[in-house]
Amino acid sequence: MLVCEERVRQPFTMVVPKDGNPELLSSLRITRAEQKGEICGGLSIDPRAKGDGPGVVQFILPVSNQTDLTWRGTISLQLGKTRIPVEIGEVGPGETVSDTVRLNLDEGTHEIEGSLLIGP
Repeated sequence: MLVCEERVRQPFTMVVPKDGNPELLSSLRITRAEQKGEICGGLSIDPRAKGDGPGVVQFILPVSNQTDLTWRGTISLQLGKTRIPVEIGEVGPGETVSDTVRLNLDEGTHEIEGSLLIGP
């Protein structure tokens, strides 16, 4: 059962050169209405990316739970037309659970966005 699906507002652009490590670009837009980046009623995600060799990008996806309920979650990454589900699993009250995904990318520019999918 899906109780919340909310877009993570931190896209990444990766520029993969013919030789060498990828260059990573990211931006985060913060508005007054948002409270500490919380989504889905008290959860937050702080995605990070780093180069991990030629053509390889590693995404670290921590999900923190600031509620008094246990939640089960999946992060859906969108790379071009490809969806990549990353199961985070259970996140208890006050806990942070993280998963890491390695992507092997072809030369060129790639954009990735994500959504947090939450169930009870």
